[in-house]
Amino acid sequence: MRRTVSGALAVAAAVSCARPYAPPGGERDVVAPRLVETRPAALEVVTAGDFPVIFRFDETLSERGFSEALVTVSPLDSTLRVQRSGSEVRVRIDGGWRPDRVYRVVLLPGAADRFGNRRTEQAELVFSTGAPVGNTALAGMVLDRITGAPARSGVVNAVQRGLDVRYTAITDSSGFYSLRYLPVGEYIVSAFDDQNRNRRLDALEPVDSGHSVVFASPTDTVALVFRVLSPDTTAPGVAAAEAVDSMHVAIQLDDAVESTSLPDISVVVHRLPDSTSVAGARRVVSAAQFARELRLAADTLRADSVQVPVPAAPGIDLPVREIVVELDRPLPPGTYTITLTGIVNLHGITGAGVAQFELRPPALPPPDTVPAPPDTIPGSLRRWP
Repeated sequence: MRRTVSGALAVAAAVSCARPYAPPGGERDVVAPRLVETRPAALEVVTAGDFPVIFRFDETLSERGFSEALVTVSPLDSTLRVQRSGSEVRVRIDGGWRPDRVYRVVLLPGAADRFGNRRTEQAELVFSTGAPVGNTALAGMVLDRITGAPARSGVVNAVQRGLDVRYTAITDSSGFYSLRYLPVGEYIVSAFDDQNRNRRLDALEPVDSGHSVVFASPTDTVALVFRVLSPDTTAPGVAAAEAVDSMHVAIQLDDAVESTSLPDISVVVHRLPDSTSVAGARRVVSAAQFARELRLAADTLRADSVQVPVPAAPGIDLPVREIVVELDRPLPPGTYTITLTGIVNLHGITGAGVAQFELRPPALPPPDTVPAPPDTIPGSLRRWP
């Protein structure tokens, strides 16, 4: 009987130790796993070969949500192999770590412990297999060219000219990227928004490519902002037109254009039904600029207004789809077509378009429906004098 009780207690103890939560009465674990060791050590020079790079944490990592996609290796010469084992993440590449390379291995945010506490910062290890480790840095932002929003799944590749060695960085949630400890030399740098997160540039994914960066010394730092754009081979055109007043027509383009290209657009207005040319353009501006000018003009008409400069848009100038054509003469009420030529989209493709609009006569004021006040003057005074 004693042996049976002892065996039962042993089993119960084993089951209790296997539970993924603290014992009753203990404090709940709310801290994400902490990195305690890497092998090799940071900036260590080691002999090239087939060995695992190890990230060791202070507790066991959960299998849930952990995948190879959490690890990036730069440069990556062959297939990446990632294994989670207890409290360790082991990283290998097929064929082993090549000689005379500076490797950067990054564990992205997302690894969690058995209690669901997830790491929110990345862990980075840089080591060398013989090449000198400098202190160079390439950093900046990856932004959507049309909206200016950060590319949260951006990938930046820097290929060293002459050696065909590719270094890679992944953007964070703000679109920021950094590539450090690159060997001295010239690089062709590109970026794309990895929308399907397969680390490869696929058709229709926004891209910005062909930038050249030179690190002349081991301490050079370069800042570079990418503006990624989806590929497109179609010409731009006009989607719609609407009269603002007798001198202005609002145009909706079907493609984005740089605001600096607007002065090169040619405009002709024809009156229907006889298609007579009645006006051209004095200027073409973005709808945002037109709205700012209206606000400033309204302020100047109010004597009690305080003139506040309109702030410029932060950062880079964004392309536009909504524009306003200021005509070279006023139009009478009627139906018109407006033709735009010389529209150049962000890919450098030139197009044209035609749209119809109607200019209605100004609305008449509503009739006066308020009855006249009663006559309160005494009858004797009406005959005066």
